[in-house]
Amino acid sequence: MDRYFEEVARSLKREGFDVGGIKGGALTVEWKGAPLCRIVESGGVRYRASETRGADRETACVKVSRIAHTVAEYCRALEHSPPLVVPHLADGYKLLAEFGGAVLAGRYTQHGSEFVTWDRSYAQIGLVSGHYYDENGYEAAKRDFIVRSGLVDRDILFSNEQLAEMYRCVDEMLDSGYPITNERCKLLEEVLRQIRRGVPEIYRLVEQSYAQEQLADNSMDGGNLVGILKYANGEVVEYQDAEEFIRDFKTELEYRATTGMEYELCTDDPHIRKSIDDALYNMYGEVNPKSPEDYDHPSPQRGGMDDMSM
Repeated sequence: MDRYFEEVARSLKREGFDVGGIKGGALTVEWKGAPLCRIVESGGVRYRASETRGADRETACVKVSRIAHTVAEYCRALEHSPPLVVPHLADGYKLLAEFGGAVLAGRYTQHGSEFVTWDRSYAQIGLVSGHYYDENGYEAAKRDFIVRSGLVDRDILFSNEQLAEMYRCVDEMLDSGYPITNERCKLLEEVLRQIRRGVPEIYRLVEQSYAQEQLADNSMDGGNLVGILKYANGEVVEYQDAEEFIRDFKTELEYRATTGMEYELCTDDPHIRKSIDDALYNMYGEVNPKSPEDYDHPSPQRGGMDDMSM
């Protein structure tokens, strides 16, 4: 099995797909015990109509296609990019992109691919402030690079969670029967299609959004403490609203290095605990491998900087 098939097989397994052998120059992929599609070395995906019948299997095939395309992209980039030569830097890094003092690099390791964004040091002879991502974080590494380099303003980029809320709002408005023109209706329907194409897991994220909203309603009714955020300057913020706590936690993660933010969960609710872990995994470009059922057994959860290093 060549490098591309090794990389794509690893990524697919992490997303819950079963990967078979290579037949006719293509890697076979199964989902829920049944054949789904085949991936060729160029990154293309082949499938039969009968294999993708049903909305859930069609969505799964789209997800495989995105993974296959992404892995093919970074494999080609690592193959053709020049070495990144910096004193005392570990061997094997390739310079994938550089602009505005920001660097995007990658390399193969024995555990899979690794991607890093750095800033050039003031004297341009070293690298500082590295953000590290595994192969599942390649897209996140690219987004980080374009923001750090100044190519794109951070404020025009939306997280998947933000897109899920937009999807909910648009979908609910279209279902409400609110009077709008045909032109606006078509535009909003295209917005939904575009989000579905860009975020294959949108339905799962929307379900999480509804669950968090229900938790927030329950928390407000009961008046129970949900979580606490603590900062190095001595500030302590207590939350009774689950949705507000999760939102602020996600926002403060970005600034944890300067604020010294620590957190404490005061609830055993599995959905809240999973939402916190989801945010921590997402910060490193990874997907939380645990399901809500894994959080059914209560345990204390507190975290500072060391906990967030995962």
